[in-house]
Amino acid sequence: HLYQIDRNNMQVIEYLADIYCETGYYRKAGKLYRLILKKKPLDRVRKKLIETMIWQKRYKDALVLLEKAVKKGPKDFRLIELLADVYYWSGEYEGAIAVYYRLLSFRRGSDEALFKLADAMRCSGRPGQAIELYDAYKQKFSSARAYSDQGMSSYDKAEFGIARSLIALRRYEQALEKLMLLHFRYPQEREVSRELARDLGTTIEILASQKKYDRARAILEEFIAKDPRNNAARLWLARILSWAKEYKQSIKAYDGIIEKNSHWVLPQRERARVGPAHRGALVPSAGWRDTSVY
Repeated sequence: HLYQIDRNNMQVIEYLADIYCETGYYRKAGKLYRLILKKKPLDRVRKKLIETMIWQKRYKDALVLLEKAVKKGPKDFRLIELLADVYYWSGEYEGAIAVYYRLLSFRRGSDEALFKLADAMRCSGRPGQAIELYDAYKQKFSSARAYSDQGMSSYDKAEFGIARSLIALRRYEQALEKLMLLHFRYPQEREVSRELARDLGTTIEILASQKKYDRARAILEEFIAKDPRNNAARLWLARILSWAKEYKQSIKAYDGIIEKNSHWVLPQRERARVGPAHRGALVPSAGWRDTSVY
């Protein structure tokens, strides 16, 4: 063990601590970094210690060290950004917002800070202000709207943020329009798919409760035309047809789902209740949402 061999060789101890950190032994790495800092208060080592705390999700401890470090280096963009990020990760959104605003005064990296500020604003419960910030961020990339298999473009990440903010404002149909575009553009993005599934269910439930069955059906049919294997949308369509008293079409829709998903019990149960004797498949409510299909 190198540490036992030469306790006073700080270079060797730091090398060992780095190995611990790289292999996921963050607690052991942190102990060694602290040992070094007792003898040599090196900023480089202090940053490494903060990193081990973040990996262990010891955000409060990391914030104490970061705030001290930022006071010493008030112009260190990366250090200040890390302080804001840790505030965000720990759920202290007001602290994150204050520091992200501070980062906007820097030329380097201010675009990313603007996006993070929008995220923090949305999470803090101010979706209206978040949308304004996402829009400002989008304008920086609107001429370079690149799509790739590597993930969402910067422009579309902002679009996703706007969609989530619209949901918070209960503007579900507007959010759904954006989420559908993003889902078909980036089918591999699971977070988008999950958000879409939730918003689709909410939108259809609201339209059904208002008896706007034609509108709900149009939304679902448009979605299914682009994604015919989406069981969640097909199930909602079967329900809407039942609630609209179009029982034959509803049964046909249920049968189509059951034929390809014989193990799935829910549509079988609902199909048995379709028809005038049962007044359709019950009243639209959140209880109909089955997240297992998403």
